Amino acid sequence: MKKHLLLTAFLWSSLSFAHECCTEITPLLGYNMAEGNINVRNYLTYGGEIQWNNLPSIIKPELFLLSGSSKYAAPRSSKGKTTRFTRLGIHGIYDIDTIEFLPPFTSFKPFVKAGLGYEKLSATANSGNHNSFYLDAGAGLKIFLLPQIALKVEALYMLKNNKRRYDNNLNFLFGIDFFVNFEYLYE
Repeated sequence: MKKHLLLTAFLWSSLSFAHECCTEITPLLGYNMAEGNINVRNYLTYGGEIQWNNLPSIIKPELFLLSGSSKYAAPRSSKGKTTRFTRLGIHGIYDIDTIEFLPPFTSFKPFVKAGLGYEKLSATANSGNHNSFYLDAGAGLKIFLLPQIALKVEALYMLKNNKRRYDNNLNFLFGIDFFVNFEYLYE
């Protein structure tokens, strides 16, 4: 019995150290809720994120790519026309390590992020929706299953300049976070 408790305590404590090293690679699947005035139906989105944790900074860089397609709901000249959304951007990630009410060896880690990116559309139609830069901010949670694998859940708010107006999207994303230490490959 003592061996099982000791092994459990060792595995549990190792979870808190998994995020400090390595590169995080996360395939994502999610749902995009578009603002009504761009006349696009809500749609499924997919993509990936790469976060570098080996830098001596509390803000970690993350490169991400999201894609999805939807049909325009209006105006009449564009109704039914399909467009593909491709978003490429960079975030600054801050993992929240010090939450006073959590025990020191916890199996989940909240984070916040902010960044900027560029959205490319395959068809702009007559909806007023254009290719453009955007700003975004979000928050999420990493739930560690193993020291090298975590489930990642996040919400991301995007604010885009559509020429004469600002439009927004809200993304709910889910992924599996893999922690890979590339330094061992070169030793």
